Amino acid sequence: MDITGFSTEFIVGGDFVDVVRRFSFGLRDRWPQHLVNEEKCDRFDFEALREQVLAESADVVTFSRDQAMEAFWEENGYAVDPAGEGPVGLLYRVEEKVLLNAAQGSSSERGYAWTGCVSLPVGTYVSLMTPDDPAECAFSEWVRGRFCAAQFPEDSSGGSLSS
Repeated sequence: MDITGFSTEFIVGGDFVDVVRRFSFGLRDRWPQHLVNEEKCDRFDFEALREQVLAESADVVTFSRDQAMEAFWEENGYAVDPAGEGPVGLLYRVEEKVLLNAAQGSSSERGYAWTGCVSLPVGTYVSLMTPDDPAECAFSEWVRGRFCAAQFPEDSSGGSLSS
């Protein structure tokens, strides 16, 4: 399958598999029985994913509404289906000694902005693949909001990137 769609990049500083688990849980609002790597979400083995992440350090985790979307995906790649939804992927790569220059950072808890660097001993580079640019596609924006919220255990609201 060719990689199509729109990529939004993240560096996840916490436990990537826990973020994937929370993201999957957040998708249930819209897709109660979605598929994770072609398995029903309630049967997906997140601990096996953890072992895979440690062993391989780079791969993809896929999410789709159902088998019909899987078939649509094979034919159309990351695209919006007639229902206005599409498949989602998390392409990831574990990195060590991550140093990021931040043009602007913020603390939602303390309400201030800053510039500078962020350093992490280990981080996971994630490319969130959605059907379209979240700025132009309501479904893709909803997915991006869910992924952003999944990075913070206390925030299950699915808020947008800017909130």
